[in-house]
Amino acid sequence: MELVTVVNRSSKPVKGMWDGKVEILAPHAKGAFTTLVAEAFKRQNAVMGSEDPFTGEMQYLVGIVEQGDPITPIEQTAVITRMNRGPMKKNEEVVKGDNGIYSVRDVAASLPLDSVFKPA
Repeated sequence: MELVTVVNRSSKPVKGMWDGKVEILAPHAKGAFTTLVAEAFKRQNAVMGSEDPFTGEMQYLVGIVEQGDPITPIEQTAVITRMNRGPMKKNEEVVKGDNGIYSVRDVAASLPLDSVFKPA
């Protein structure tokens, strides 16, 4: 069981839960957690609006030192979704596929049926 150092990058406490136990990391504090718990803690504390819609990369309120994550100060935003919709074109939207995976679809590519099928 390997322990890693988790750093709270924000000026507010951050919470993470693993196996039903809530862990709270004080502002700008460091804590030692197992790798599995540290990864869960990190994923549960994403900076809202920072996820790139094309690559999936995002920023987090906590960083894991041993993995080379950024540990410079950062704050939570007022955005209500994880995804940054700024780079998307106005013709694109995010849709949930049949397999449960979200992807970007070009809205302009869909044509009305009357332009494809002409009555005889």
